[in-house]
This record gives sequence, C-alpha cells and structure tokens, in this order.
Amino acid sequence: MKKKFSRILGTSLAITMLVSLMITALPASAGTLTWSPESGMPSTSETSNQLVANADVNDIAVAADGKTIYAISGAGATGANLTFKSLDGGLTWKRLVTGLSVPAFVEVAPDDANVVIVGGDTNKIFTSLDGGTTFSEVTGHGMTNVTCVAISKQSASVRYVAAGGDVSGAAEIKYFKLGSAVPSWTSALTGTDGTTWVDTMIGDVSVKAVAFSPSFVSDKVMVVVTENGTTNALFEIASFSSKKWNANAGFIPSDPTYSYPITVITGANYVPLKAASIAMSPTYVGSDETSRVVSSEPT
Repeated sequence: MKKKFSRILGTSLAITMLVSLMITALPASAGTLTWSPESGMPSTSETSNQLVANADVNDIAVAADGKTIYAISGAGATGANLTFKSLDGGLTWKRLVTGLSVPAFVEVAPDDANVVIVGGDTNKIFTSLDGGTTFSEVTGHGMTNVTCVAISKQSASVRYVAAGGDVSGAAEIKYFKLGSAVPSWTSALTGTDGTTWVDTMIGDVSVKAVAFSPSFVSDKVMVVVTENGTTNALFEIASFSSKKWNANAGFIPSDPTYSYPITVITGANYVPLKAASIAMSPTYVGSDETSRVVSSEPT
C-alpha cells in the first residue's frame, strides 16, 4: 500500500512530490482568488519583457514582498532555457543572465528579494546578491547531481545555503554560509562545522527537496525529502545545533507513527521521484512538536 501526506494539521508544512515529469500550464498572473492570463502573453519579443512562447515554467520562487518573482522556463520557441524576474507580480518580465545553459531550479531568500540562487546544468549553482543583475558560481560542493537548494533567513550576519542531490548515486546534502569571509561547503552528513555531523540520515540514494525552518534563526532546523533504495521516499529533519538527524537529534514525537524519518511514499510499485518540494508555514517551529504534526491516509 502506498502512503502519502494528505493534509497538514494546524501550522505545519506541506510536501509535494512528482513521480513523473509534469507539464506546467502557460504562465499566468495571480488574481485575488483565481488565475487569469496576462494580455499579450506569451511573446517571443526580446524587448516586451514577457515569457517565451511554448515554454513551460519549470520552477518559480516568490519573494516575501509578494511582487518579486523569479521563474525558470524550459526550451520554448526560441530554443533557449531562460531565467526571468518580475517586479510587479508577473505583469512584466526581465530576462536574467545566470551563466547556466539549462537552469533547472531557483530559490529566493525569505527575508531579502535580492538574494537569489539558481541551479542547473546537472550540478552547477550560481548566487546573486543584487537581484539577478550579476551571478557568481559557487564551486567545490563535489556533488554529481544537484536536485534542490534552499536559503535560510539571515542569522548572525550570514545565510545558510543548502544543496541536496547525490554523489555518484549516494545521497548527499551540503551547505555553506553565504556572507562569511571564507565560505566553504560542509557535508550535513559527515562534515565538520564547529562539531562533526553524525550521519543518521536514512535516505541513501538522493536528496530530492530541502528547506530551512522559517524559525531557523532560533530553532536551527532543516528538513529534507530523501529516497531510500528503490522502495521509499522519506521525510527527515536535522538540527544544526546538535549536528544530528531525526530521533538522534531529539525529534521524538509522542505518537510513534510519526517517528523520524517518516515514510512519505512506499510500496511494491514505488516509482522513483523526479522531484519534490516542501512548503512550510511562517509559524512553523521545528523544536515544537505541535508545529510538526502531520497526518497520512492510504491511497
């Protein structure tokens, strides 16, 4: 029997997983409660600042101001893979030059619309501190495939940037401190950053999604979706305070059904994930069990 998260109780989090490639509708602009197409969109014009005709939106990141949006499109009528930015909620768009041939995902800092990170070309990561005017490649992570990234709120003058994926088929999650004098990648499984991380993450194939807690400044929590072998997708939680994962980090719920790592999908007919995403409530606190409560039901 397969299981998946179906709803969130209270102020917890939501997880979305794709087991096959999903085709996204043509770009649209958000209304009050509905979606409606913008006049004249899409367009192949290089000067109209609109998205490309026949291109799917592969990823999107919305800044806290509600107006700044970053989007990644696939190959459209122009045959290009493009990165876009909007400052007016999607009415008009500007093309960004990232340094990537095939951008795949984008994230924006939860507390600064100008801090953005873009990944693609299998394992490349670029960051921008000026809203996409300039990008710099962040090298040295050593991962074969990078599938997801996340940015934390600023804490002690730095932001944590995490990247998940694999090293030749073995799951890996690494991070660095954006804003530090000499930023360097640290493995959240075996690396040393003050103290040594203990590799108690269970997923062994790949990390498919990563997110920092909205309360990261105080709770120092990071969550991930991982794949374990060819039969399971797992939801796991880590503490940057103890440098440990799941129950070993003290995340032991009163209901043992939801002991970490939590099985999100399992079954004899399990299909490996193409992608996953995690959305967390602004009031989520990783150290508070009531904030982490979830429910599941068979499908």
